[in-house]
Amino acid sequence: MSGVICILLAIMSIGFQACKKDPKPELSATPLSLNFAAADDPKPIEVKSNTDWTITGQHAWLTLSAAAGKGNAIITVTAQANTPTARNAELTIAAKGATPVKINVTQAAAPPPVIKTVSVGAQVVSVIAGENKSVTFPLTTTNIANDVYSVGNSVTNLPAGVTLHGNIEITGGNGEFSLWVSPAAVAGTYSNLTLTIDGTTSAAFTLTITAAAEAKTVSVGAQVGTLTTGVAETVTFPVTTTNIANGSYPATVANRPAGVTVSGNVTISGNSGTLTLAGNTSTVVGTTNTLTLTIDGTTSAAFTLTIAEVKTVSVGAQAVPVTAGENKPVTFPFTTTNIANGVYSFGISAANLPAGVTLHGNIEITGGNGEFSLWVSPTAAAGTYTNLTLTIDGTTSSVFTLTISAVLPVITINTQPAPSTTVTAGSISSSLTVAASVTLGATVSYQWYSNTSASNTGGTSLGAGAGNATFPIPTGLTAAGSPYYYYCVVSATGGATSVPSNVVTVTVNPAAVPVITINTQPSASTTVTQGSISGSLTIAASVTLGATVSYQWYSNTSASNSGGTIISGAINANFTIPTTLTAAESPYYYYCVVSATSGAASVRSNVATVTVTPPSLPAINITSTGLGSLTVGQAVMVEKTFKQTP
Repeated sequence: MSGVICILLAIMSIGFQACKKDPKPELSATPLSLNFAAADDPKPIEVKSNTDWTITGQHAWLTLSAAAGKGNAIITVTAQANTPTARNAELTIAAKGATPVKINVTQAAAPPPVIKTVSVGAQVVSVIAGENKSVTFPLTTTNIANDVYSVGNSVTNLPAGVTLHGNIEITGGNGEFSLWVSPAAVAGTYSNLTLTIDGTTSAAFTLTITAAAEAKTVSVGAQVGTLTTGVAETVTFPVTTTNIANGSYPATVANRPAGVTVSGNVTISGNSGTLTLAGNTSTVVGTTNTLTLTIDGTTSAAFTLTIAEVKTVSVGAQAVPVTAGENKPVTFPFTTTNIANGVYSFGISAANLPAGVTLHGNIEITGGNGEFSLWVSPTAAAGTYTNLTLTIDGTTSSVFTLTISAVLPVITINTQPAPSTTVTAGSISSSLTVAASVTLGATVSYQWYSNTSASNTGGTSLGAGAGNATFPIPTGLTAAGSPYYYYCVVSATGGATSVPSNVVTVTVNPAAVPVITINTQPSASTTVTQGSISGSLTIAASVTLGATVSYQWYSNTSASNSGGTIISGAINANFTIPTTLTAAESPYYYYCVVSATSGAASVRSNVATVTVTPPSLPAINITSTGLGSLTVGQAVMVEKTFKQTP
């Protein structure tokens, strides 16, 4: 029976479970923002949920006690100590089917670090080896509290026989401390000591223990460099000392020649230093071997100063051209002053030479003149090298120039224009022609020029219209302006050197004009009778080149065919003699001017003279008077018919 009951209960339980629904996912969290201080600071987040959840959005500076869970939980969030910059993050708590919860996280910036410093000044009290005394040093600090420091102070790298002595008091960032130097301490310069106060260590400082008094010496070495007469320049001398402390010492030099001064102090470091002497424009050539140097109360033995003559080297222009790819020497002339004659094989150099170029051979100077060679190898690049210098006998020239020409296209004029051409004004149709070629595949171009003389330089460009190998001779040339001169400049790309052609002389002859010929002159003289004038004067003329002839008759007051008066309407070859001429005005002179078209020159005829005679009177013949003889003055009555005889 109990078994049946169990089976029924199980069936009922299964049925109940089948009817039960899953609860809705729930998710919440508090607080929704976390504000951390700059230092390590854990804070809790309370998560409430009825399901699984996860936390995302973590950052390296945040640590979570758990990044996932189920149901309710307390999550501890820890922020690492921050830098001097504030920061923030966002955490997201998510569960399937629930709204995500976002937690805003911020962390304050850490305060800037406090930097402590200790700086030790120069030794205030000197000490000599063998003494037993305190040596003080000033010091300055930052961010170290005012106090008397009796513990935690130390000085590193102290030499044997030297100890830190007493407390150190800091007031307003300043103080001093002492080192006790015992008689056991060895003379020397100890430059790597450091002081530590309140855990802060200084930069290295120096303790100097001077050797016990010994003889001091100063020694001046040989002159370094050249002091030239009349030139403001300096030379130096090496100085060595013994038992003179490091430092900068005013220097006194005795027996200096005129114009020479001491330049600056002599600084001794490790028993060595340098003396500098300066010359000015008043120095003179010479050697002074009695100079002495005194520093720190100690005087050197005599040393020597030499003031040299001015030496110069001047390099002239490159004497030999060279093209990139050649293997040849290139010579340069030069002149010198105050450099001895001789052959110089050592101590000569050329600076700033391009790669592939070397100084070649010795240099011989004779009478201040010479020449030298630079060897240009095939590897030397084309270019203009303007900063080269030559040094001979310690004297350097001003800069000179080496030019290595590039391999350029070469223009060749294969056909020159004809040297001379003759044309006729008004009918010009000829051209001038040049033919040229160029190497290296360059492109050739042409430009024609006119000139006022038979020269192929200094002409005037005829512009873009005259930019071909063939140049049409201008049709407007005149015989009056003849001759004309032309030439062509041939150019090419690639840096080729332009080449001018030979000069062409163009001669312009005058244009052909018709020529008039008088074939029949008018009669030289004609006689007519007043009152019965008839007849004419006639001329016959011809003209070449098909021109048209015309006539104009003139009258004149003298037997001349110029200066006459035009006769209106008398424009034919025949001129009718005017019928109004009188014997009283006789003779009359006429001539004809023959003209033609197309510019023909007019031609004047010979003068024609027309003589006019008086008219004839009637003649009376008395055959018989019947009166016998007549006397002069006697009146006679004649009644007789008569006939007038011309």
